[in-house]
Amino acid sequence: MPSAALSDCAVRLLDRGRITMENVNFPLLAVPFMGGAALRLGRPVAAEWQGARLATDGKRLCVQGESDAFLTQLAHQMVFSAPADMTGQKEPVMRANVSEESWDQLSQFAHRTFAPATEESRLRGAGAGLSDND
Repeated sequence: MPSAALSDCAVRLLDRGRITMENVNFPLLAVPFMGGAALRLGRPVAAEWQGARLATDGKRLCVQGESDAFLTQLAHQMVFSAPADMTGQKEPVMRANVSEESWDQLSQFAHRTFAPATEESRLRGAGAGLSDND
């Protein structure tokens, strides 16, 4: 859980210089948490795994490595460090442009969590109940 460790323990753990984690699923998902850690620490944080290196100061993102390395589903070892050099191309951290296909897929996943509306569930307080006066 790199995100939890970076969110909860960034100052304490990264003050020691490095955090090493093993068998991290979808390591790219740690990037937003790295940004938060960098802002709290007041210095850049880097992550490296299997040919990929990212560094952020919480406002910009420096990317180094092969693009395939960033899309890996499992990092056998992921190393976070601070302070980090902001080397490589520096891009402002912006919101992503999400394709229509991705939104459709996310909507399909979300619909799996919906429970069907029934009269009984409404009487028990689900949804807006018997009157929708919002």
